[in-house]
Amino acid sequence: MPAVSLPTRAISRSGAAAIPIINPMRVVDNEAGTLLSYTCLQYPGMPDEKFESTIEWIIIDFLTLKSVLEI
Repeated sequence: MPAVSLPTRAISRSGAAAIPIINPMRVVDNEAGTLLSYTCLQYPGMPDEKFESTIEWIIIDFLTLKSVLEI
Protein backbone atom coordinates (compact mmCIF):
# COMPACT_ATOMS: atom_id res chain seq x y z
CA MET A 1 0.00 0.00 0.00
CA PRO A 2 1.45 3.43 -0.87
CA ALA A 3 2.00 6.19 1.67
CA VAL A 4 -1.02 8.36 2.30
CA SER A 5 -0.70 12.06 2.95
CA LEU A 6 -3.60 13.37 4.96
CA PRO A 7 -5.17 16.68 4.02
CA THR A 8 -3.16 19.59 5.38
CA ARG A 9 -4.91 22.12 7.52
CA ALA A 10 -3.41 25.55 8.11
CA ILE A 11 -4.20 27.12 11.45
CA SER A 12 -3.53 30.83 11.74
CA ARG A 13 -2.46 32.39 14.98
CA SER A 14 -4.53 35.38 16.02
CA GLY A 15 -3.07 38.83 15.62
CA ALA A 16 -2.26 41.32 12.91
CA ALA A 17 0.60 39.22 11.52
CA ALA A 18 -1.12 35.82 11.57
CA ILE A 19 1.16 33.10 10.22
CA PRO A 20 -0.27 29.78 9.05
CA ILE A 21 0.89 26.87 11.20
CA ILE A 22 1.26 23.65 9.23
CA ASN A 23 2.03 20.30 10.88
CA PRO A 24 2.39 17.61 8.20
CA MET A 25 1.26 14.05 8.90
CA ARG A 26 1.78 10.83 6.89
CA VAL A 27 0.43 7.33 7.31
CA VAL A 28 2.53 4.49 5.84
CA ASP A 29 1.69 0.80 5.70
CA ASN A 30 4.48 -1.54 6.82
CA GLU A 31 4.78 -5.28 7.42
CA ALA A 32 4.07 -4.99 11.15
CA GLY A 33 1.15 -2.56 10.84
CA THR A 34 1.08 1.15 10.16
CA LEU A 35 3.50 3.99 10.77
CA LEU A 36 2.15 7.44 11.61
CA SER A 37 4.63 10.27 11.08
CA TYR A 38 3.82 13.74 12.43
CA THR A 39 6.05 16.81 12.26
CA CYS A 40 5.68 19.62 14.77
CA LEU A 41 7.92 22.67 14.44
CA GLN A 42 8.61 25.47 16.88
CA TYR A 43 7.97 28.53 14.77
CA PRO A 44 9.88 31.79 15.19
CA GLY A 45 8.46 33.79 18.05
CA MET A 46 6.76 30.79 19.66
CA PRO A 47 7.71 30.72 23.35
CA ASP A 48 9.35 27.50 24.59
CA GLU A 49 6.50 27.00 27.08
CA LYS A 50 3.89 27.11 24.29
CA PHE A 51 5.87 24.63 22.18
CA GLU A 52 6.34 22.26 25.13
CA SER A 53 2.62 22.46 25.91
CA THR A 54 1.82 21.67 22.27
CA ILE A 55 4.08 18.60 22.41
CA GLU A 56 2.38 17.41 25.61
CA TRP A 57 -1.05 17.66 23.94
CA ILE A 58 0.21 15.81 20.86
CA ILE A 59 1.51 12.98 23.07
CA ILE A 60 -1.86 12.75 24.84
CA ASP A 61 -3.65 12.66 21.46
CA PHE A 62 -1.35 9.91 20.16
CA LEU A 63 -1.73 7.81 23.32
CA THR A 64 -5.50 8.15 23.01
CA LEU A 65 -5.38 7.15 19.33
CA LYS A 66 -3.16 4.17 20.21
CA SER A 67 -5.57 2.98 22.90
CA VAL A 68 -8.53 3.21 20.50
CA LEU A 69 -6.75 1.38 17.68
CA GLU A 70 -5.46 -1.44 19.88
CA ILE A 71 -8.89 -2.51 21.11
